[in-house]
Amino acid sequence: MTEMTPDAVRGQVTEARAALAAAVDSGEYGAISGALDALEESLGLARLHGVELPATGGSERT
Repeated sequence: MTEMTPDAVRGQVTEARAALAAAVDSGEYGAISGALDALEESLGLARLHGVELPATGGSERT
């Protein structure tokens, strides 16, 4: 099993947030659903590995 570094986990969360934003912009339900699942999974990894994530500032959609 590959150990996740904090930077790798943060990178996954950042990518998942960007993918969700793009999916929302596309308006396609299937894309939004898949992107949301990916974001939830990456946030779960962050929680599992004790990785603190920066706040989104409230102005971002994710």
